[in-house]
Amino acid sequence: MPSEGRPLRKAPARWERRLLEWWGPRPASTPILVYLLVWAVAITAVWVVAGRLLSHVEAHDALGRAELGAERWLAVHRIVALNGVTAVLSALASTKVVVAVGLLLAAVTRATWQRWREPLMLVIALVGEVAIFLAITALVDRLRPPVPRLDVAPPTSSFPSGHTAASVVLYGALAILASERFHGRLVRRLAIALAFLMPGTVGFSRMYRGMHYPSDVVAGAALAAVWLIVSLHSVRMGAFRLEPAEDE
Repeated sequence: MPSEGRPLRKAPARWERRLLEWWGPRPASTPILVYLLVWAVAITAVWVVAGRLLSHVEAHDALGRAELGAERWLAVHRIVALNGVTAVLSALASTKVVVAVGLLLAAVTRATWQRWREPLMLVIALVGEVAIFLAITALVDRLRPPVPRLDVAPPTSSFPSGHTAASVVLYGALAILASERFHGRLVRRLAIALAFLMPGTVGFSRMYRGMHYPSDVVAGAALAAVWLIVSLHSVRMGAFRLEPAEDE
């Protein structure tokens, strides 16, 4: 029987079943791909609108002044110890490093558990997040905070924070896998704690180093959280469609 506490193993919700039934005898992967594509376009559109508003409107209001004030305060109060710690956190949370670690983890989970669900969720979540992030930054041209920066600015827009988004996807996926495969509460609680703690510290590091406004970090975290949920639902629907007789 499926376990309600294990998100990849429980059966799809009623709306997920209806979506699959509506597609009828079409190829099993088709509704899942359409589902992902529709969500990817919708997320990109919403975040592009938000990013353009922040770039052209928020800079002249109280929120914009508060964000700029926060960045300037952090820049003035930098210390050597935090400079080093935030450098490490930023490096480890770069998109390239996170995607490489995630794909390696996907290969390990596939080899270890001999199932496609867990590695597929990782691949969809990581690759999809990067694609959406790049699409948004190509359409939003928000400048970096006007403070001394501790890193070389990449060519992408300040909005949203790619480092924060990548860390939310990676550690959020790890929390989901922990709830799927580990019975001990300690491991599951530790994974959930890391899913909140690591993106939070990465987001702070990016602001501290002068690379992003607070709203960039919030937008990156929200983008990744939404896409991770979409990825989870798509894998659950795919499992129900492709493996209906699997013994859980």
